[in-house]
Amino acid sequence: MINNLKFLILTVSLTISSQVVLADARVDEITQEIQLKLNSLGFDSGSPDGIFGSKTERALKRFYESQGGEFDGTLDQNELTDLKTATSVSNS
Repeated sequence: MINNLKFLILTVSLTISSQVVLADARVDEITQEIQLKLNSLGFDSGSPDGIFGSKTERALKRFYESQGGEFDGTLDQNELTDLKTATSVSNS
């Protein structure tokens, strides 16, 4: 019974861990694309490494200030959409 319980706990733990890793990988791809867009628009986010650090945060704040907005502190698809829109306008 104890061995079965240990196995169940280990299985649940591994399942949760793998889901977290998959979620983190997705965020890293979005972060890297955001960094590339920021850099192309002249907002230095540092090396596009997929890590949301202080340079990326500063660049996002500056980007939103230039657009008359404010960065909400959450890095997600909304930021990428805003940057894609700004990139397409600047390339027009």
